[in-house]
Amino acid sequence: GVKWIRLHYAYPNQFPLELLDVMREKPNVCRYLDIALQHISDHMLERMHRHVTKEDTINLLRTIRERVPGIHIRTTLMVGFPGETEEDFNELLDFVREQRFERMGAFAYSEEEGTYSALHYDDDVPEEVKQQRLDKLMALVTNLGGETVFIAAAIIVFWCISKKCGYYMMTVGFAGTIINQFLKLWFRIPRPWVKDPNFSIVESARAEATGYSFPSGHTQNAFATLGAPARYTKNTVLRIVLILLIVLTAFSRMYVGVHTPLDVGVSLGIGLILMFVLYPFFRDMDDKPKRIYILFAVFIVLAGAFVAFVELYSFPADLDTGNYASGLKNAYMILFCAIGLLLVFHLDRKYINFPTEAVWWAQIIKVAVGLGVTVGIKAALKAPLLALFGGHSVAHGVRYFVVILFAGLIWPMTFKFFSKLGRR
Repeated sequence: GVKWIRLHYAYPNQFPLELLDVMREKPNVCRYLDIALQHISDHMLERMHRHVTKEDTINLLRTIRERVPGIHIRTTLMVGFPGETEEDFNELLDFVREQRFERMGAFAYSEEEGTYSALHYDDDVPEEVKQQRLDKLMALVTNLGGETVFIAAAIIVFWCISKKCGYYMMTVGFAGTIINQFLKLWFRIPRPWVKDPNFSIVESARAEATGYSFPSGHTQNAFATLGAPARYTKNTVLRIVLILLIVLTAFSRMYVGVHTPLDVGVSLGIGLILMFVLYPFFRDMDDKPKRIYILFAVFIVLAGAFVAFVELYSFPADLDTGNYASGLKNAYMILFCAIGLLLVFHLDRKYINFPTEAVWWAQIIKVAVGLGVTVGIKAALKAPLLALFGGHSVAHGVRYFVVILFAGLIWPMTFKFFSKLGRR
């Protein structure tokens, strides 16, 4: 028989809902749906003759995710269709932020002879505006490699899905950051547009693209956020989707013009090595916990060595001060996080042993409240700790240490309560 079936290019209008039962119940039907939405603004959907409304689309997506848990949705969106206003485009951006599609493609409208739009509409959106809108849409994708996304994803996995995978993600992420920051400070390669004034960059990305270019930090974080779960999961479809998202994130860094292929390629290589080298430690964590103690101890030593390098090495006078400050901050952050992870692993294993299981609504409450308090602690401690340590970057290390202890030990003490909710 057929080993597996994947559905491509479905349409949102008159979508056959009975198909969702087949996707949920048949093991050879992938929990993956490619559905072409094109836009979300009612104004644009009407002009495109999509025969569907914004409300219809959102309700359909909600139904799909409710009836097929764990489904991965891919969509294609268009910008610059005749008559698209800034309000229409901003509505599309908000929709993408809210839905967080597992995979997404986007393109700018171009007039094709004989089509309905070519016959009935003037191509009235300037090419420059189309490109700007496409750039903004792609810039949303590149944020998958941001630090905040990584931390939130790792914590959610650690709390709700698998402690092994959570430790794995954090270790890949923190180890990657050490290597990434060391290479940035050692090679000190400027951004592409600094080396070549004619280099094209998406202007909206310039403000956040500070410091040295080589290697790509976002691509490195994407490997921790997406690559570690891809290696850990046994679900082939999920693994493929996560790998594609890594590639998309890497491509987006080059697309917006903040990194070169070399920057991205080296980060991909480092991520692959860390992903495969560290995986056996966490796969066998329950049977061989001593290896985790040794791994975290080595991690602390390496982080300490990086702190010493940043503090003591005689850098040249033309060193980018912003990149140095970021490297110093990350050095102390990783050192204290490594110490925190070792404490969390030991104390949870010996005394707490918190459960990750709970009914879905209890998980939502657990994550919402826990992340809210975690973010609040992280923000509230910044100013007083910087004042206490005279502005030195060790304050950031202490702050992240407290965050790790709260997220890894204190809040998980409530998880036995959450695991009992909803049980009969």
